Amino acid sequence: MSIPKSSLTTIPTCYATVSIGTPTTPLPSKLSAISTAGFQGIELGFPDLLSFASKHHNRDIKPQDFDALCEAGKEVKALCEEYGLKIVMLQPFSNFEGWEEGSEEREDAFRRAEGWIRIMQAVGTDMLQ
Repeated sequence: MSIPKSSLTTIPTCYATVSIGTPTTPLPSKLSAISTAGFQGIELGFPDLLSFASKHHNRDIKPQDFDALCEAGKEVKALCEEYGLKIVMLQPFSNFEGWEEGSEEREDAFRRAEGWIRIMQAVGTDMLQ
């Protein structure tokens, strides 16, 4: 089965927010640079979302504070729309696999995955990496 070359034009070119600057580089600056460079989408890195959420809420946001991360995620989505960018995927997926069934680590991994799905909904993406 071959894929028509024309279908490739519907795939946005994306850039990972963690690949520009540092987590302390303001996310709006990163989004501006990514948009100016001609990309249509981003892979939203979890360190950048955490940093943005902490600034947005004027307090240190923990990785498991999914309510605060979802609220900040909605703001990130609005910023991306201003810059003409789509959030193609959320990239928090680490240390998930390999835990023994019934272990505390495995239970924690699934709690995090549930929170990440909430964040995906807030930022408007359906892809998790």
